[in-house]
Amino acid sequence: MDVRSPKDGFVVATPIDDGKPVSFGQHILTFDSMDEDKQHEKIEKMELMRQAHMAQYQGPALAVSREILGFAISIADQEVQFAERRLQVEESKGKLGAGGTGPAPAVLIADATSKLDMAKLKMSKAEDDLKKFNFSVSRALDMAEAAEHYFAFEKRQLGERIERLKIPAPIAGKLVLLCGVGSFAKHGNVVARIESWGCR
Repeated sequence: MDVRSPKDGFVVATPIDDGKPVSFGQHILTFDSMDEDKQHEKIEKMELMRQAHMAQYQGPALAVSREILGFAISIADQEVQFAERRLQVEESKGKLGAGGTGPAPAVLIADATSKLDMAKLKMSKAEDDLKKFNFSVSRALDMAEAAEHYFAFEKRQLGERIERLKIPAPIAGKLVLLCGVGSFAKHGNVVARIESWGCR
């Protein structure tokens, strides 16, 4: 029975000597895995980059970012409260007719209303910034998890491909090697034969 090359590549090992008996499934030839090793190295580098990227979304860095955004909301909230109190004061003065030599009550109320609107806008922006940050963190974590599954799948596939480069004997019999270590074979070329017992 013919044994064919699984790929264009070099034979790197022949654990059984030519002419020796082999049993079914026994490892008889190994082809090089240079292409697979390069792909594995590329996946390992991408995995390291993924981990480095994820560091900013985990642990102390994440806590500090959230704290800063929370602090911005707290400051904006205080500004809203201050602007609301100022508007209340100006409206009370206007009702009481407390005037003087300064600007008219309507101008002061309009100014206080404008500052309250600005403070509320700042508060809304601070809250939106936190929501966007949380969304981006959640999205990054989801993408990182998907990437992790993808890399694990690719590693399994590569492992299976490398395993297929270890050629087993398809039947029991006498091994006839048609190439040795260092020989190059095209995909599908016959690289060995197994002669059944009794064959000449």
